[in-house]
Amino acid sequence: MNTDLNHAANANILHVLLKQLGRSKPSAFRILKLTWRELFNESLYKERIRIAQGAFAQVYTATRDRIEDGLTSKELVVLKVSPTSHCTNPQGTF
Repeated sequence: MNTDLNHAANANILHVLLKQLGRSKPSAFRILKLTWRELFNESLYKERIRIAQGAFAQVYTATRDRIEDGLTSKELVVLKVSPTSHCTNPQGTF
């Protein structure tokens, strides 16, 4: 799915998906932000470590800052990305 979404021929549907999903389906919008290369903000995720790699995806653990009630804490997250997107070095950081 990630490869299909990120294909150049699909660039024109991004704004339509954003409009529809942003209003009615917040969880689908979050998934879109993780899978569509133009929406993914890798600077949010620190201390990234690849924990698994397969033919169709890579799985990372990472931390991100979480701000709640004016307090900042670190939140552990797990990210699944396609084997070719976001990964730029063999040590497992994307």
